[in-house]
Amino acid sequence: MKAKDWLILVTFYILTLAPFIAGHFDWGIKNYFMLAFFAGFLPIYTTHSTSIGLRFRNKYFSALWILMIGLNGLLYNDIVPIWVSMIVSFLFYNLLRLLFKSINKEDPIPVFVGPGCGLNFNKIQNRIENKRDGLFTIISFICGLIISGFVLLLTKK
Repeated sequence: MKAKDWLILVTFYILTLAPFIAGHFDWGIKNYFMLAFFAGFLPIYTTHSTSIGLRFRNKYFSALWILMIGLNGLLYNDIVPIWVSMIVSFLFYNLLRLLFKSINKEDPIPVFVGPGCGLNFNKIQNRIENKRDGLFTIISFICGLIISGFVLLLTKK
């Protein structure tokens, strides 16, 4: 794995620790469930709508991602939906990616969901994203939002 991959993993783990840290200090956070929702939503959003999802082809990156989710499960054992949603999202994304690959004979190139537009070029596949990649991203992103919505509903107390 490259240094960039390690940086991504460490950054996401630190960001998902925010609710745990906030819960142990008296910061007067009234909407704890919203902080927990965003801690669970951030990895889901980036998995489903950016090129970080392409890194899951690397078995070491995937193993460390699952380890990160498992550690969150230990920390947030009282808030089960956060880590359950992250693992469900991870598994769903990889199943969708493998389904796409079996149908189209190539891995999808996720389209960045956000302001502005531009075509992504994948050096490994030596191709530019196309409409099928856009459809993959839309399906993946909508399902990721649904998973995150369930997190919000189940976490709110």
